[in-house]
Amino acid sequence: GGGETALAKFLYNDTEVSKHFDIKMWVWVSEQFHVKILVEKMIISATSDRNPNVHLMDSLQRELQKVIQGKKYLLVLDDVW
Repeated sequence: GGGETALAKFLYNDTEVSKHFDIKMWVWVSEQFHVKILVEKMIISATSDRNPNVHLMDSLQRELQKVIQGKKYLLVLDDVW
């Protein structure tokens, strides 16, 4: 409630901040989250691919690694309780 999301959105969308990262990911985390769903959301946020073709956890982890490997990335986990 202290405006953390608003500040994070401001920085996430700032062009000066953005130019320091190859990939930006914004992921909303619910109170009852599952790691598999979190990884899926990270892939979707990083690639804009709304339907990753992999669904097993180890495959999702490999896919995420391919997406971010060797890149500078910004990951915002929003609504972490």
